[in-house]
Amino acid sequence: MPKGVEKVSVILDLEKIVSFPTLSNIQDLIDILRDHYPERLFKVYILNAGDWLTQIVNLAGFLPTETREKLRFVTDNMEENDSLVLAMQSYGGAVSLDTDIPKESLLREYGGNFEFEWDLEYYWKIISIL
Repeated sequence: MPKGVEKVSVILDLEKIVSFPTLSNIQDLIDILRDHYPERLFKVYILNAGDWLTQIVNLAGFLPTETREKLRFVTDNMEENDSLVLAMQSYGGAVSLDTDIPKESLLREYGGNFEFEWDLEYYWKIISIL
């Protein structure tokens, strides 16, 4: 992480998800974040939840309060009085990504200025050294 940055934000883009993860998959992810990064996790931004939004909001009710408060739903097509928007407000509400993430750290596809190109060979060499 850059100097002075002590927290991690997770962007969970569900746009291409075909089937919803099982409850045990979700619990595993939560356990990893809670057990290994308890003070490092800043926020989890959930994008393009679409049909999964209701299930996510319902599952979030089982999360500890301090974890639930870190959830942010990124959406721009919901009505103010939509029941899901009301439910999401108890979990931090619906926001835009640039609320907490500087544009220079946010990928272009999400409205930022950061350009990233995945190069498997480059990253594999680094991982193999470890």
